[in-house]
Amino acid sequence: MNNSTGPAVLVVDDDQSVIDIAEHYLLESGQFRSVVGATRGEEALHQLQRQAFDVMLLDLALPGLSGLDVLQQLGSRAPGELPVIIAFTSCRDTQIMARVLGAGAQEYFHKEQLRVPGLLQLTIFAALAKVKLIREAESNAPQVAVATGLSGLQSAYAQLRVRGYDSASSEVLYVVGASEANDRQDNDAPFADLAAKMLAPMFRSGDQLIRLNDHELAILAQFGVGDQRGKIMLAKRIVLALQDYTTSSQFNATAVDFGVGVVDLDDTSDWHGRLAKARMASERAHAITQRFSIGK
Repeated sequence: MNNSTGPAVLVVDDDQSVIDIAEHYLLESGQFRSVVGATRGEEALHQLQRQAFDVMLLDLALPGLSGLDVLQQLGSRAPGELPVIIAFTSCRDTQIMARVLGAGAQEYFHKEQLRVPGLLQLTIFAALAKVKLIREAESNAPQVAVATGLSGLQSAYAQLRVRGYDSASSEVLYVVGASEANDRQDNDAPFADLAAKMLAPMFRSGDQLIRLNDHELAILAQFGVGDQRGKIMLAKRIVLALQDYTTSSQFNATAVDFGVGVVDLDDTSDWHGRLAKARMASERAHAITQRFSIGK
């Protein structure tokens, strides 16, 4: 029995009997709009071009294009254009599963559990809910201001005050700076862009990220008056997030020397002075300890 408002599922497996079993359980539950099968990776990519699916159950050991090959070919598409992808496998190798999840799958399901009543449906709806939450969080993350330098900073501050959660709040300026001499390949994005992408999900939608130049990112955030601990804890979170990111395989620099400078915006009539103090604190931090420094 079909559900006209339920998810549409693409089942990709080189064993037609596995497709038939999955289709039977999903349609019998009455929770799914349609179930379509594909026995090869090439056929799966063709089906994805022909119609929209909400979920794809993707076998890894396919003839021709493997499941990983399919994930890699889909990697260039925007997340909103892709179905939720669940690796459909008999493999229990944790390293392989980590590669699959890193390549774009959101969940995995072991085939030997296919006949467990309701488990496949539960896995699908849990994956759909997880991806929905992630995409909502990403859409609510603060956007990096296009304007740069002081003009961008002042404009972002005005927006922060308008959108701020508390008229009696205290504004704080963070400057995340890296050495201009960072060794990176020509096709890599500048440090400021990488930092913005990494850090944006940490902030509320009212906070502002401003690209000062290729190697500096400014962040304007609000705290309750006197919330010194919150201000310092956020600086520590920024440092830890960037340390994890810049030492990972996603970042090609051989050495990343960065620091985080923090200043209170208690005098916004002197933007040059506030920004200069934050920059000095950032430079002091990354020149000595790769931690954060509070500008005085």
